[in-house]
Amino acid sequence: MNYFELKTKKLGLYFIKNDSVFPTIRPLNFKNEDWISNKKYLKFKIVDKESGIKKYKGKINGKWMLFEYEYKKNLISYEFDSYYLSKSKNEVEIEVEDMVGNTLIKTFTFYRN
Repeated sequence: MNYFELKTKKLGLYFIKNDSVFPTIRPLNFKNEDWISNKKYLKFKIVDKESGIKKYKGKINGKWMLFEYEYKKNLISYEFDSYYLSKSKNEVEIEVEDMVGNTLIKTFTFYRN
């Protein structure tokens, strides 16, 4: 049997909420299977409406890349730099975990000269 025990110094109405909703990941400046040779950045909107974002990770072609997180805009971005190995067909994998452990991994394909 599962139960919860709570000690409090104030009276009031308390409730328990279950967060089983996964975060969302959406590319902002490209669509899946797009050519983005003229773009300097990859940008993604990551949102968790329940508990908030705990951590995120981005890989391009299986290699970890440093994505910057703008907390107020729920935005992660990657600026193409010297660590990016240029290929024509590329896969970016974004992993996002919320505060209670709900994890979503999405893979997108883009093309670049």
